[in-house]
Amino acid sequence: MRLLTNHKSLITFLALFFSLPLSAESGSGAGSTGATFLEIGVGARNAAMGEAGSAWADDVYGFYFNPAGVSRASRKEFGLVHNNLFQDVSYNYFGYLHPLENVGTVGASVTYVDLGTARRTTIASAATNSYLDDFSSHDIALALHYARPVRSFLDLGATLRFINEKLDNKSASAVAVDFGAIWRPPVTGLSLGVSLSNLGSSLRFVRENDELPLTVRVGAGYKSPNRIWGLAGDMVWVKRQDIEGHFGGEVWVWPEHLALRGGFNTGNDAGSGATAGAGFRWDDISVDYAYTPFGDLGDAHQVSLTYQFGEPRSLPGGTVKPTSTLSTASDYNRVEPPLSPLAGSSLRPLVYVFPFAYRSGEPDGEWIGEAMPEIFYHKWRRQGIVANSIRDARITVEGNYWIVGNTLIVNATLKDEGWPAKTFQWRGDVSKPFLLFDAVAESVSRELSLRLKI
Repeated sequence: MRLLTNHKSLITFLALFFSLPLSAESGSGAGSTGATFLEIGVGARNAAMGEAGSAWADDVYGFYFNPAGVSRASRKEFGLVHNNLFQDVSYNYFGYLHPLENVGTVGASVTYVDLGTARRTTIASAATNSYLDDFSSHDIALALHYARPVRSFLDLGATLRFINEKLDNKSASAVAVDFGAIWRPPVTGLSLGVSLSNLGSSLRFVRENDELPLTVRVGAGYKSPNRIWGLAGDMVWVKRQDIEGHFGGEVWVWPEHLALRGGFNTGNDAGSGATAGAGFRWDDISVDYAYTPFGDLGDAHQVSLTYQFGEPRSLPGGTVKPTSTLSTASDYNRVEPPLSPLAGSSLRPLVYVFPFAYRSGEPDGEWIGEAMPEIFYHKWRRQGIVANSIRDARITVEGNYWIVGNTLIVNATLKDEGWPAKTFQWRGDVSKPFLLFDAVAESVSRELSLRLKI
């Protein structure tokens, strides 16, 4: 007696197939692999930007695009994704990342695709069939992740993944690894990423072996100095498929709170390839939404919920040491007598400071980021080393800050000719910000005087 599924099972299969970024029918590289659910991009932010994520993989969803992206994450992070594909097919993801002092970042994730239920029938004749029962199918991937900076301009990461697919009472399993790297060239805001994913064993159903969808991503991303807008692009090759282009961008129309996003994915054969979405952030919680049209198959809607918690870790460069009023992650962050005036008033402008980005805290803390450049310039302007624009500067200072309870935390990076040269972190009482500002300016001034030999 031969068993067949009804029309619903066929629709379910086609819906999942065309919801993936496949182009297997469009070129000479046509073919297929198993575990195609591994080709579904993770996270509404990335989906809204056309899945261009290899150079921007800096959150809990970035494991999918490039495991190196989370190496500089500063806080613990949970992420949840629910993606209604088509019919009763749903995609779900849970991820967690945990920064470790001076070691890197570890993480774990679970991906679960519910293919719904289908009816099993038997053909009694060429014209009739009878209903037997329903059966269900699902795919699951369990992964562990690790990433760390190996140089001031280079991050590396890796993923170990266990994969299982179940179709009725049959199942197949495989083990795979991912590798990734992110390079930060001497151009402020620019990052380049490359990753190799799904390198591992085959899935075996009964007698047939299905290879995993080996994937190579190469991409670039650029964020404006004030982090208000950014653009990203990836070229993606999946085994036995054509090369795809993924492009997108975002703009924070309400800085640190509301972002609008758009993109284009050439791998979406069923729709126009256009994508859109938005993100809303308040304090430690972010909600992101992505919309992807698939033509006659309908539209896909994806929602991500992200929660950050815990105090930011110290960035590479030292350990936190308490002082009478401050604690620091920098050898230079000590409240000491003011430096002697810097010599060399005849020097051409050399230094430019960007406004510091406000990461989280009460809305009334936003003024601090705008005030930071003037705090530095107040010390340096009389020495004649302040650049009128970034194009005049050899050295730049950029950073960000948080307010956690009664604590103000400031991170800063000093770059020389575009290369990160020194990283600082300061902590202090939010009710006494100017005491912290003095420590910030003194520390950076000391490093600046050593670097410029003045």
